[in-house]
Amino acid sequence: MLESSYGFHIFKVEKKEPAGYRKFEELKPLIRKILIGQQEQKEYTQWMDEQLRSSRVSINRDLINALKVETRD
Repeated sequence: MLESSYGFHIFKVEKKEPAGYRKFEELKPLIRKILIGQQEQKEYTQWMDEQLRSSRVSINRDLINALKVETRD
Protein backbone atom coordinates (compact mmCIF):
# COMPACT_ATOMS: atom_id res chain seq x y z
CA MET A 1 0.00 0.00 0.00
CA LEU A 2 1.17 3.49 -0.84
CA GLU A 3 -0.23 6.84 0.23
CA SER A 4 -0.08 9.84 -2.10
CA SER A 5 -1.82 13.18 -2.39
CA TYR A 6 -4.58 11.35 -4.30
CA GLY A 7 -5.25 8.87 -1.51
CA PHE A 8 -4.19 5.30 -0.85
CA HIS A 9 -3.06 2.95 -3.62
CA ILE A 10 -3.05 -0.82 -3.28
CA PHE A 11 -0.85 -2.91 -5.56
CA LYS A 12 -1.16 -6.59 -6.30
CA VAL A 13 2.18 -8.34 -6.89
CA GLU A 14 1.59 -11.03 -9.46
CA LYS A 15 5.15 -12.13 -10.06
CA LYS A 16 8.54 -11.58 -8.46
CA GLU A 17 11.77 -11.99 -10.37
CA PRO A 18 15.31 -11.58 -9.16
CA ALA A 19 17.15 -8.47 -10.23
CA GLY A 20 19.19 -8.94 -13.34
CA TYR A 21 21.22 -7.24 -16.00
CA ARG A 22 20.47 -6.71 -19.63
CA LYS A 23 23.04 -6.31 -22.35
CA PHE A 24 23.67 -2.88 -23.82
CA GLU A 25 22.90 -4.15 -27.32
CA GLU A 26 19.49 -5.28 -26.10
CA LEU A 27 18.72 -1.88 -24.58
CA LYS A 28 20.29 0.24 -27.32
CA PRO A 29 17.02 0.78 -29.31
CA LEU A 30 15.17 1.82 -26.15
CA ILE A 31 17.94 4.20 -25.10
CA ARG A 32 18.01 5.71 -28.59
CA LYS A 33 14.22 6.20 -28.54
CA ILE A 34 14.37 7.91 -25.14
CA LEU A 35 17.22 10.22 -26.17
CA ILE A 36 15.55 11.18 -29.45
CA GLY A 37 12.31 11.91 -27.58
CA GLN A 38 14.14 14.14 -25.11
CA GLN A 39 15.86 16.03 -27.93
CA GLU A 40 12.57 16.47 -29.83
CA GLN A 41 10.88 17.80 -26.68
CA LYS A 42 13.73 20.25 -26.09
CA GLU A 43 13.61 21.52 -29.69
CA TYR A 44 9.82 21.81 -29.64
CA THR A 45 9.91 23.76 -26.38
CA GLN A 46 12.50 26.15 -27.83
CA TRP A 47 10.47 26.57 -31.03
CA MET A 48 7.25 27.20 -29.09
CA ASP A 49 9.02 29.74 -26.88
CA GLU A 50 10.27 31.59 -29.97
CA GLN A 51 6.76 31.57 -31.46
CA LEU A 52 5.26 33.00 -28.28
CA ARG A 53 7.92 35.69 -27.98
CA SER A 54 7.51 36.81 -31.58
CA SER A 55 3.70 36.78 -31.65
CA ARG A 56 1.39 39.68 -31.01
CA VAL A 57 -1.65 39.06 -28.89
CA SER A 58 -4.63 41.39 -28.81
CA ILE A 59 -7.65 41.11 -26.57
CA ASN A 60 -11.09 41.94 -27.92
CA ARG A 61 -12.88 42.76 -24.69
CA ASP A 62 -16.17 43.55 -26.48
CA LEU A 63 -16.19 40.07 -27.96
CA ILE A 64 -15.33 38.48 -24.61
CA ASN A 65 -18.10 40.41 -22.89
CA ALA A 66 -20.57 39.43 -25.61
CA LEU A 67 -20.02 35.71 -25.01
CA LYS A 68 -22.78 33.91 -23.18
CA VAL A 69 -22.14 30.71 -21.28
CA GLU A 70 -24.99 28.31 -20.71
CA THR A 71 -24.79 25.66 -18.03
CA ARG A 72 -26.96 22.63 -17.43
CA ASP A 73 -28.48 21.92 -14.07
